[in-house]
Amino acid sequence: MKSARAALVLLVLPLAAQQRPIPHTIRATGEATVAAAPDRVQIDIGVLTQARTAAEAAAANATQSTAVLEKCKAIVGSAGRLRTLGYSLNPRYVSRNNAGPVLDGYTASNIVQLTLDDISITGRVIDAAAAAGSNEINSIAFLLKDDQAIRAEALAQAARKAQLSGESIARALGLKVVSILSAEADAGQMARPMMAMQMGAARASTPVEAGTIEVRASVTVTLEVAP
Repeated sequence: MKSARAALVLLVLPLAAQQRPIPHTIRATGEATVAAAPDRVQIDIGVLTQARTAAEAAAANATQSTAVLEKCKAIVGSAGRLRTLGYSLNPRYVSRNNAGPVLDGYTASNIVQLTLDDISITGRVIDAAAAAGSNEINSIAFLLKDDQAIRAEALAQAARKAQLSGESIARALGLKVVSILSAEADAGQMARPMMAMQMGAARASTPVEAGTIEVRASVTVTLEVAP
């Protein structure tokens, strides 16, 4: 008899669990944007040379690129890091008298990326590179050395806004918030100020404004509510 009673209890418990009421919920989303001043800059510096033969174009590019790199290194010292982004050596064709493309020499391109932790010398570096032979500045990107803190702040502000929005909706409907069931967060999108430049004749000074870096975050919360 005892074993039959135990079996009955085991059968009834799952049924009772299935009959628990489904909680009433409200979903709300909060968004936030946090700005910070950049403390790092990346400059893509290029040297483009043209010559009659591939060997001449490559040799001219090597000489010109070496002069640019030595000049940049002398200015930035240990505050900067250089790495090669790309190198190419290609034939150049032109069309003459509707006769189809004709070989008109070769073009060599060498692009290096300079990373600076002292953004105050950005203009000086650009001027020095141009004076030494750089004829292309492909881009200037301002960054943060550590973006974790600003991302965390953006997410925290977005979470608070989402919770407040949910609570406001609940009050307006005559409900009270029982608990937070879940939270879904966007990792945070970063808007970085960037510049693109084409080098011509060197000027006395190149003005560079770093601006600010913005991180946007979004958080959606699900709140359990009750009358």
